[in-house]
Amino acid sequence: MNFRKITYNETGLIDCEYDHPVLGTIPATLSPDDPETADQFADILAGNHGAIAAYVAPVRTAEELAAEDLATEQEWVVDELVQADKEIFILEDGDPRGKADIPTWRTYRKDLRNHTTGERPTRPL
Repeated sequence: MNFRKITYNETGLIDCEYDHPVLGTIPATLSPDDPETADQFADILAGNHGAIAAYVAPVRTAEELAAEDLATEQEWVVDELVQADKEIFILEDGDPRGKADIPTWRTYRKDLRNHTTGERPTRPL
């Protein structure tokens, strides 16, 4: 087989491309633990197809990092909104386990809906 673009990936396995006689160029990840690719992994590791390039982690842009931060905040807000709803239900039912009071939880819920980034609203105690 003719292997190209041979490189380690982030998990230590080998990513490469090879020429399939019918399908053409196919990307593949080779693993010593996979019975279907273990022989090819060993063959490449032995140096029979040239050098194996080192893994280079992708560099995330400021925009990607900001999007990840926003997604994390949105996930937190959703979780907190669920908890606020539960607390309001508990208080509406007169359950003694209720914390704070209904208006405080409703204000917190409103603050959550307006939150995007920065300082998080404080959960009522």
